[in-house]
Amino acid sequence: MPLDDAARLSTAPNGNCTSTMHQIPEDAVYVIYDFMKYPKGYEDPKGGQFSEHELLFLGPRGYRGLNDYIEHIRAVHSASGNLSPRARRNNDDG
Repeated sequence: MPLDDAARLSTAPNGNCTSTMHQIPEDAVYVIYDFMKYPKGYEDPKGGQFSEHELLFLGPRGYRGLNDYIEHIRAVHSASGNLSPRARRNNDDG
């Protein structure tokens, strides 16, 4: 399913409730990414945002879907089944 469709469906009204909280925050995804990239025994930093440099390397390493998801949640916000553009952040720290 295309990310735009998944984002719309994740916040579409359901009965009497409308939720905008069905998105996995980038901070949570980053914790998992950090856990995967550091060797065993190394103390991982907790939380964070992906640098543009890190995002470039997700695709070739088999994490293309993760890269697409981060790019999508940075570009649009889903609420009540509709997408709205977000202001682009400058997050190039690497």
